[in-house]
Amino acid sequence: MTASSIGGSWPDKMRQLYGASPIHAYMGFTMEEVGDGEVTVVLAAKPEFVNGIGVIHGGVITAGLDSAILQSVRSRCSDGDRLTTVELKVNFLEGAHPPRLVFKGRAVRVGGSLGVALGDAYDENGKHVATAMGTISIRRRR
Repeated sequence: MTASSIGGSWPDKMRQLYGASPIHAYMGFTMEEVGDGEVTVVLAAKPEFVNGIGVIHGGVITAGLDSAILQSVRSRCSDGDRLTTVELKVNFLEGAHPPRLVFKGRAVRVGGSLGVALGDAYDENGKHVATAMGTISIRRRR
């Protein structure tokens, strides 16, 4: 599926492209909300994502934060622009327990070639379990 083969608004296209992404489908991520510079990504955590002390592994949480941050920047880009995370810093605040995590991304600034965004991860009960900041490279479609 390509962006040009999908109809609808840019947020609708973003949701459809996200849903067609093999890694997001494999891990269980879904994009629930898309706004101007803001997204919400949800993870239905698989039992394999839990580490030896019973919490969701930090790498899984990092993947969710990365996804939410990049997509928040993408929401302010054009169809066909190529985005890549070039820097990501994560602070883990508390252990995250299954079955569901919510990741909220918010674009702070989106320029011509770089975007900066913040992300937060929450568990099923709304407990703030991690926070992140990332820099996204933007290759504009010509």
